[in-house]
Formats: sequence, C-alpha cells, structure tokens
Amino acid sequence: MSNDALSPQNGFRRIVRRLRGTRSGGTDDLLANLDPSLADNDHAVLRSKIDEAIRATTPPETARARVAEIGAAYLTLNDAGKGRFYDLLTSHYGVDEDRVSAAIARRQVSSTDDVVLAEIDAELRSALEPSRIRLLRYFSGLDSGVKFLVDLRSDVRRLRGTSAGRRILDTELRDLLASWFDVGLLRLERVTWSTSAAVLERLIHYEAVHHIASWDDLKRRLAPDRRLYAFFHPGMPDEPLIFVEVALTVGIADAIEPLIDPSAVVIDTAEADTAIFYSISNCQTGLAGVPLGDFLIKRVVSELQHDLTNIAVFSTLSPMPGFHEWVDDQIESNKLRSDEAEIISTIATTPDWWRQPNLVAEVRPALIGLAARYLLSERSNGRVIDPVARFHLSNGARVERLLFLANPTQVGHERGLAMMVNYRYVPRYLDENQEAYLNRTEVVSSPDVYALLEPTDRV
Repeated sequence: MSNDALSPQNGFRRIVRRLRGTRSGGTDDLLANLDPSLADNDHAVLRSKIDEAIRATTPPETARARVAEIGAAYLTLNDAGKGRFYDLLTSHYGVDEDRVSAAIARRQVSSTDDVVLAEIDAELRSALEPSRIRLLRYFSGLDSGVKFLVDLRSDVRRLRGTSAGRRILDTELRDLLASWFDVGLLRLERVTWSTSAAVLERLIHYEAVHHIASWDDLKRRLAPDRRLYAFFHPGMPDEPLIFVEVALTVGIADAIEPLIDPSAVVIDTAEADTAIFYSISNCQTGLAGVPLGDFLIKRVVSELQHDLTNIAVFSTLSPMPGFHEWVDDQIESNKLRSDEAEIISTIATTPDWWRQPNLVAEVRPALIGLAARYLLSERSNGRVIDPVARFHLSNGARVERLLFLANPTQVGHERGLAMMVNYRYVPRYLDENQEAYLNRTEVVSSPDVYALLEPTDRV
C-alpha cells in the first residue's frame, strides 16, 4: 500500500464514508469546495461540526464521523486557514466558566462526606479542561489520528508566532502527546535491512546528523557490525519517533568518516569491544519537548549488554553544533586571548585549513583548549550551552575525549571547527553523573579533559 493510501486525510475520508455508508467516490460535505484559507462561510460550517462532535448528546459514531471530517478538512487548509482554525479552537473552545463556578459553589456548601467531595472534585477537574481538548482526544481513536495530532502540533509550532492563544494550544498539545508517548507505551525495535521499505525510506529522510546518501549507504549502516534502534508508537507503527545509529568497534572511535564510509570493511562483531553512538535523530517535530531521547540510549545500552557480552565500553562520537558560533561570539566580545583570536582569524580566512599540516599543528592546542572551556565552563541558566552536551550529560554520560579534526570537512568546519567529542556512558555511574549535572550543574569529565582547562576556567 502506498504512503498516500496510508495518509491521515485518506484515512479520515474512509472513516467518514464508512460511518455514513456512502459510496467510495462520495464527497464529504465539509470538503466540498472548501476554501483553503477558511473563509467565513466555511469557518461557520467547521464550527458547527466541532460543536456537534463535542456535544455530550452526540452518539459516539456520529462524533467520530464529525472528527474525521474536521481532520480531513484541516489537511486541505493553507497556512492562513490553519491559523484561523487554531484561533477558532482557542477563542471558542476553552473552559466552561459557568460549569466551573457551579462546581466550586457546590463544593463550598457541600457536606464533609468524602464520597460527595470526590464526586465534586472529579466534576471540577472535568470542567477545568478546555472543550478543545475533548475534540483533540477524539483523534487518538481514529486510524492515523495520532500521527495527525503530531503533525498538527508541528504546524502549530511553525505558525504560533507571538499569539498567546496558539502558544497555549501548543502547550496543550505537547502535554496531551506526552501522556500518549510515555516511554512505557513505546516499542524499541532494532531496524535491519529486512525491515519494511516504508520504514527504511523514512530513516533516510529523517537522518539529521550524518546524511544518508543512498540505499547502499543505508545498507552499510545496517551491516552486522552496525546497529540501528528506533522507538515506535502503536498509533504510528511505520513512523520512527527517534532513532540512534551504533557502530561496533575496537576501541573508542576518534573520527566520523570511518563510521559512515559506505565502503568501510565490515568487522567481526566478536572482535568488537566498544559501541559507538554516532547519530541520534528526532523524527517528529511535533514531539518536541516530549522526552523520548532521555530513555533511548539507556535502553539501547541495556539491549547491547544483553545481546553482545563482549561489548564493555559505550561511548558517543558527537558533534559540537554550537562551538563555531560560540567562538565567533568570543571574538566579537574580545574574550579570547590575542594568540587564540589570531589563530581563529587565520582558519576563518583559510579554505580547507585542515588540509595544511603546518597550520593544523599550529591550530590544534588553541582549538582543543577552547573546546574544553566551551563544554566544561560555559553556562546559560546553570546549564552547558551546547545542546548535544546538555542531552548526554542529562542522561548521565561524562565528557571523555575532545577530538581534534574528527570531522575534517566543510560541514565539520561549519558545525564545530572540525572538532567532535566522545561522551562515555559507564552504566554503574549513570545515575551519579546525572544527579551531579541536573542537581548541582556539575559537568563530569575524564581527568584528561579537565586538565585542558586553564585554572581560571575551572568550576
């Protein structure tokens, strides 16, 4: 079946036809000549459909049909129409103030009977929930409905701007999705070359760290000395939520190219002693703020420990995506030593500086020292400023090694001045390291990395 056949819009149309008993070629009332900008007449029709869907007296099957119509209609809207839809939800489908007041008044004059009070409190909790949440929750019971809501939130985040109502809607969607995407409800799956083509195609599209250039490239990343694990949700069985790519190596890798080279020799997994996590990609922008990655690496470490007892070391090979920008900011604010500023100026004006041995030797000490300061000392609101560092330190890793020229390419230069870093996951210290960072803002590092700091930069 094609991806188009599995799309939320086609799924919603099938639901409407099935519940109405219409022929396959029938046209849904709301979709007939719908203005993509949601003109006033269509706006009124859509509002009537929402009213009917959430009305307490509406039969469940009718409510499902209305919700499916609303979802199919939304997917035909342009950005202006989507914005009007969000504003409709936030302006007209909030908390029922009269119902809340009545529940409060009833509680104030009620008896002290625990059962009565529990009933009133339940009514008050229900009354405090905006009616639009009831509409959104209906989608979870429709084919492709969960994916629809994930994509809806992605749209809301893109179009929310400074609108207070849209920001509230974004938060409500995030909280709703977080309850549905609890890690206990997710399935961790190892992806192999035998996995469905639909999933593999999506992995190529979603890879956000190291571009997958072809099917042959992907096949190498799924070879016996590689692992790829992804979280899936029952409501989105063919849509990876987040995935991590792992290379099985001898020793901790210090450069990215050997790990992603499609022609690299496949090693015997029995010889490997190290698992290198070299790419983590979030696939669904609508799940931003839902903590999926916080659990992924620990689950994968556990899987690898169970499946490959010869693997004793767990480490990342990670980019430093904010390093280049931070160095530029340091120059602009005159916070670098004169020798550091001179070196940065030299590499900034020297194309392919990483291919010039004499310049490389000169640059190395300065870049490594700056990288140590950037990762270990710089803070914003008590947290390190590099987003990848925040992720791994929050999960209990430690800064193991700074890697000069680990990514000697133009992309590597633009991302992090060709620098990368190993974060090491030592299972018995994960909780201790995590507590140190989250509760005391301490960055745990190896002694070798800490020694790279100037005494004045040590915290």
